[in-house]
Amino acid sequence: MNDQEYQNYLQFIEDVLYKLTTIDDYVAVLESLDVQYNGKRFQGGCHNTLEGLNNAKYSVSFNKKDRIIYCHVCSKGYSLITFLESIYKARGENVSRMDCLKYICNECAIPFDFSSNKPTISKKYNWKKELSKYLPNGEEEKVLPLYDKDVLTRFKPLYYGRWLSYGISKETMLKYGIKWYDYRQQVIIPCFDSENILRGIRVRNTIENEYGKYMPLRLVNKQEYNFPTNLLFYGENHNFEQIKKTKKVWLVESEKSVMKFDTWFGDKNISLGLFGSNLGKKRLMKLLSLGINSATIMLDSDFKEVGDEEFIKFQKKVMKIVNQLKPYVPDIYVVYNNQKYNGYKFAPCDFTREQFNILMKNKEKIKWEKIMKKI
Repeated sequence: MNDQEYQNYLQFIEDVLYKLTTIDDYVAVLESLDVQYNGKRFQGGCHNTLEGLNNAKYSVSFNKKDRIIYCHVCSKGYSLITFLESIYKARGENVSRMDCLKYICNECAIPFDFSSNKPTISKKYNWKKELSKYLPNGEEEKVLPLYDKDVLTRFKPLYYGRWLSYGISKETMLKYGIKWYDYRQQVIIPCFDSENILRGIRVRNTIENEYGKYMPLRLVNKQEYNFPTNLLFYGENHNFEQIKKTKKVWLVESEKSVMKFDTWFGDKNISLGLFGSNLGKKRLMKLLSLGINSATIMLDSDFKEVGDEEFIKFQKKVMKIVNQLKPYVPDIYVVYNNQKYNGYKFAPCDFTREQFNILMKNKEKIKWEKIMKKI
């Protein structure tokens, strides 16, 4: 970037850290990465790995006036951006400061735009803050927004060609309400809760941009359909009843996997999408309310060979979910590419139906003591 763009960028950072975000936004961003806040201090996410956060001490103080995050173990002060950078580093991930800034903007519904042709940067209406006045002591609690389903009538029904080729049927896309936003060339993915209430809308970008493949829907009038993804499973409106009936659940990363399993299994589908690879306390409670006694974890196989460095990271992601399930769910299994199929970063259902059946036959039951020694 040239000198002017760089100055705009620096000003944008200052605006995000000190003007466009609140103290509650800081807390929400860190809690979205599972770094908890006890009202006075944060957990030491800058030096604890994912699996270590369950027992991590609250060693990080927060100066609300200057917005300085200070770790008493590291003896180091951070901005929110550099603290995020340290969290990712502690987890073995190399993430740039620009990526951290984008993450903050996405979580706080701030348009990521520091171009000179924008005189002001507006922020989305903070419905969470408004709702907080009705909570005891004025404390904010993450809640799912409620959106009017009528917005979906604006978009065309769609049978997305790439998903058809992938193996998701027209019937499944119709069932899950997949549509098309012609203006932005985006696939519309409505997200409903178990009561069939519209809680958010995500899109799959068909034209690459700085937000990646998936992001919340944002209309031309700047209305956004964001929601806390750690409070909702994709597919719960269709699959909760079958999960309750069988007492079994399959946990997958993406919406696409849930829909692929719908095409394969129809009403027998027991998969739920995590919108990533984290479970979290709120969604754990949802699963327990269904009375499950068996959970099968099916994260994407983000490794080239069993035993390599990427596989160790994959294990840690799996174990984070296992740690949450283990006290309550007696049977926990993992399905991943342990058959040396050609499929780097494939989800189990990205393989052929025959290959998937073989992966299922070779699923691994978590043996607590053995896995803990390995990790």
